[in-house]
Amino acid sequence: MKNNKQLFLILISCLFMAFLSCNTFTFNSSKKLEKLNKELIELNNTYRNKKIDLQNPSLLNDLFRNDLDNDYSILVYYDADCWVCFEELSAWQEIINHFKKIDSKINIKFILSTTNLEKTLKNLREINFSESYIVIDMDNSFLKHYKHVSYKPYNTMLLDKNKKILFIGSPLKSKNLKKHYSELILNEE
Repeated sequence: MKNNKQLFLILISCLFMAFLSCNTFTFNSSKKLEKLNKELIELNNTYRNKKIDLQNPSLLNDLFRNDLDNDYSILVYYDADCWVCFEELSAWQEIINHFKKIDSKINIKFILSTTNLEKTLKNLREINFSESYIVIDMDNSFLKHYKHVSYKPYNTMLLDKNKKILFIGSPLKSKNLKKHYSELILNEE
């Protein structure tokens, strides 16, 4: 009987600890989300309506080549030397299709910073990602100018036809951000 009581107390203690850790997890997740939202608001306040400014003219040309009649551009930055980033690129196909349905002329470019071009192109073929969306940044000039893009929740920018930043934040990371991008594209026309 004494063993049953001890077992019961241990079980209750474990459940209580689990409950506390769940609440702590929820609390910490909520705090982290709150911090992300605050940072995202600050980033958007800092960059909104500022024209994309890069020191590398060839990168600018690659990003905006053949987009004379595009009202919008979406720029997404990834470190191509990171395999996890390639796995994430695969998830973008559904989002690309979504935005192409809203605006068939939208310019979507993925800026891949890499030290190994051959390996990057091989990895793109392995995940079957269209190279037409890719711009290679061998000297990492985009990240040097826009440091926030190294953090994946902030690696995406929506630009208007004048190359001014309308919004920063990854629609891949949040359905709300995907919806916000869609609303901006539909309402800005």
